[in-house]
Amino acid sequence: MGNDPRTLKQTLIPASRLLSRYMLDKRVIDLDEHYLHTTLSSWAGKNDLERMLVISSAMSATRCIGFTVRFNERKQKSLASDIPKAFRKLRNELVSLNALGPCMMTLEKDQAGRLHVHGLIATDTEAKRLRDVLRQLGGYSSDARFRNCFQVDTKVAFNPLCWTHYMLKDLVRLPPPARQDWFYISRAAANLGETHLPVLRRLALDKLGVKPELRGRATVFAARASMGASAIHSATRH
Repeated sequence: MGNDPRTLKQTLIPASRLLSRYMLDKRVIDLDEHYLHTTLSSWAGKNDLERMLVISSAMSATRCIGFTVRFNERKQKSLASDIPKAFRKLRNELVSLNALGPCMMTLEKDQAGRLHVHGLIATDTEAKRLRDVLRQLGGYSSDARFRNCFQVDTKVAFNPLCWTHYMLKDLVRLPPPARQDWFYISRAAANLGETHLPVLRRLALDKLGVKPELRGRATVFAARASMGASAIHSATRH
């Protein structure tokens, strides 16, 4: 940050909601090499939440829509009664949504205990078509006000990574076995994330001087201009 008095959050993303503000409330951040290695590690070695973050990074290169869908009464009762089968029960609607582009979603309950989904999709589909498909996902409601004003909310996701952090805000509190039923990643989205890893590695090398060694090690090269000379650090973690 140099002599800039602002925090990283104020500088980079002033209007965002993240899982943790601790790091972004600083002007200087020290990261353990392990964090860098985790980001650059193979797709197979990542857990599903890490994969969603990589996918959202990949989606930053295209037009993305963040959405929220609330269910009609019948679907609300059916899905909430058996969370492990929730996305399986939505498989017919998901076929239509997946046809529009790579997407991922998380289930969430509001303060009243009502189930809804937050999602992100990379698509060039016109807004009306997307909203129609999302209404099918939520189920038909005879309440016109609910159907037209509250059931579906869509917005262009100018920062997909921040929206994904918002989507994961409840899931990060759950142990891995319990949270598996609360999210969905389409096959196209998973493929997008996996092919995006080489891009992240190239950026890490160009911008940060980080060269991954995918057999469990990573080497970090950091230049400290304030010292008047380059200092080279290498760290190894097995």
